[in-house]
Amino acid sequence: LEELLNTESVKTLSVSGCEAYGTHVSRIELFDLFKDVNNQPDWTKKKGQGGLEPKKCTSKPVTTQQQCWDAINEAHDASHFAPTGKNPESSRGHVAFCTKVEQEKGGSIITSYLIVVDLAGSEGESAFTPEFVKKVDPPTLMARRLEAGCINTGLSQLQVVFNELKVKGKLTKSRGTG
Repeated sequence: LEELLNTESVKTLSVSGCEAYGTHVSRIELFDLFKDVNNQPDWTKKKGQGGLEPKKCTSKPVTTQQQCWDAINEAHDASHFAPTGKNPESSRGHVAFCTKVEQEKGGSIITSYLIVVDLAGSEGESAFTPEFVKKVDPPTLMARRLEAGCINTGLSQLQVVFNELKVKGKLTKSRGTG
């Protein structure tokens, strides 16, 4: 983004962030990471939505590189992290950052988007080491297992999308076109 901030034709930059998180594959919610209600450590008070459109997430204007880093750190702090047997700060959801770029060209404003996605890593039972299982209570262990299932489902769906793009060169109408 530093390059964009230093480009004279760029008139405005803004960043939004959303996270896909869930413990059941049929109820994965999207969390607007710049909403105050989601910027807290108590997960039970965070508010996700099943029908949230990422383009409707809260957007923060960015005019300096420091503002950009501050926004990314704020979104990171609002996302779901928890220890597993392999990682003391494991991402429990997939996070997408969308940067909206408004640029002047030939007297008109052109709007472009830069999307950066931080995918949670694929996990299986190996993430739940015997030491971890002994350390956490049964509900916490079950929550981590359910989250892992959602993470893996999301990664599998993304694999299907990429394969469809590779084979057909486009997405079917059922997967969306943009």
